[in-house]
Amino acid sequence: MKPLDVPGHYQRRSLRLIPVLLAVFLLLDAPASINAFVVRGLQQQRPQLQRPVSSHARLPSTFKPAITQATTSTAADSITTSTTIAPDETLGKILAEAGAGCGKLDLKNVFQALLTAPNSPFLDKYWQREPCYTATSIPCLAQAWTMADMEDAIAREFLLAGRGFFEEEGSKMSGGWKMATVGEARGSSFEDAKLRPEDVRAALAKRSGTVVFNSVGGSVAALAGVCLDAVETFLLPVALNLYLTAPGQATSAPPHTDKQDVFVLQTQGRKRWRVYSPPAPGKKAHVDPFARGKDADNLSLSELGTPLVDMVLGPGQMLYMPAGFPHTTDTVVGMTGEKDSSVHLTLGVDTHIWGLTHATLRDYFLYRLSYNGGSSSGSDMIPPPPPSTLADASAFIQYHSQLPIGAREARAVAGGEGGAERVAPKRWSELKKVLGDAVIEEFKQVICAVDDQDVLASLKEKGGKEEEVLRQVVAKVIDHHRSLTAVFRSMYVDVKFGLTEVPRDLSCLRSQAYYQNIENTMQALVEWAAPPSLPPSPAAAAAGAAGGGGGAGGSKGGFGGGGGKKPAGGKGGGKKKK
Repeated sequence: MKPLDVPGHYQRRSLRLIPVLLAVFLLLDAPASINAFVVRGLQQQRPQLQRPVSSHARLPSTFKPAITQATTSTAADSITTSTTIAPDETLGKILAEAGAGCGKLDLKNVFQALLTAPNSPFLDKYWQREPCYTATSIPCLAQAWTMADMEDAIAREFLLAGRGFFEEEGSKMSGGWKMATVGEARGSSFEDAKLRPEDVRAALAKRSGTVVFNSVGGSVAALAGVCLDAVETFLLPVALNLYLTAPGQATSAPPHTDKQDVFVLQTQGRKRWRVYSPPAPGKKAHVDPFARGKDADNLSLSELGTPLVDMVLGPGQMLYMPAGFPHTTDTVVGMTGEKDSSVHLTLGVDTHIWGLTHATLRDYFLYRLSYNGGSSSGSDMIPPPPPSTLADASAFIQYHSQLPIGAREARAVAGGEGGAERVAPKRWSELKKVLGDAVIEEFKQVICAVDDQDVLASLKEKGGKEEEVLRQVVAKVIDHHRSLTAVFRSMYVDVKFGLTEVPRDLSCLRSQAYYQNIENTMQALVEWAAPPSLPPSPAAAAAGAAGGGGGAGGSKGGFGGGGGKKPAGGKGGGKKKK
């Protein structure tokens, strides 16, 4: 038995506390002694790489089952094993045409074409299945964000940055990728606390000098626009990181995995990428497969074999990687004569982080069943994942696949591949019921495919109390997805257009209230799933503790644990501009 597994989410201390400290600093006009305290606090918020909060690791959703009567996919259907993936010329042409005539970083048409163009192979062939990339340059992306743009943003906003590094013992790497703070406070004033362009240039000159700006979409207006375009297209939570790397770095990022489905958008310079098939989870059962190669874990190239992708990404080109696929980068191979630093945006689309997978639905169902006096034990412990998910890679992947919501919703509501066409509902109540039916149908298929006896035993009597509990949980998750996505959208609208009046016009102050609302929204789902009469499980307790801290990247994609408050409505942080 294991405690309820809250998705590995939302530790974002620097994103949450920096705006608070700045507000105290700016609004109260504090004396020098308090200013010094604030500066020390700011500098102590060290950007870190993401780490799990639970011992139950989530594997990438690299399998997308269709809504059909049977699920017969194998590991080969989910993870490609070919030695080389060529650029997708069809996809490249679609995206280049979609981006023609658009302004810099205006990617709405590009994202829409990716998902909905009649001949786009993306959803059926690549989404959460295998990497893909384009050799054709997307006009609205090439040179759309340069080093000069970044230095201008540093001067205007209050930003934090980290420098990725790794330690070596002899000729071998010791541990995984870590983060060091870029820049130090030079005094007790606001300007002395700010990051400077020269701090970034000094960090880029160091070995393994990749400078990282985490969740920069919440702090820079132009980059918030990219996030807004993505949220409105994928209908899922997204976050945006930015990476700068000077030419000549033999290892700009060592092999590692991430928790998100990632779109790498190269805007300036060039960078070589190698992407690999995920290693077998059982090789290191104690390590989160979404966090391989980070902190103490060393993910060596010898463990990965031949890369699926080995290419140099240039300005305007895009690379997509499903969650959990290891990758490593450099700015040496194929860079002869390159003088520009590499600048790329990493757009992370989150399903695992925010509880939008079959595995999370399963855990919440068993927990609520226990609370409602169902067939479970009535304790705060739920059964571990089915044995097949530990022994078989395809079962493991299928178990952690995305629910048919967000980008997959339209197809699910319509009936899916091979299914009977459904009448398109006109009201939300009708749509929610149809979508709930589609989620339950696919969930049962996944549970049967991975032979989850704990859930199957609970659902053996059709139409019983267990079936009603499952419908309640599905309805709650659908509402959670809608609420969460709405808050992300509102935040990026506010930051992009500067709607909220804040001191010094700092974008990071605008996003503060929304991050708190995001925390509250996630915490509301967690607390609903956990019986209030029982003490919180270790995972739930960790999520709650995250509300008080956890590094500028704790678990990537989330933003704190919240204190169990009701959502604040997504607006706040100051008066609106007229």
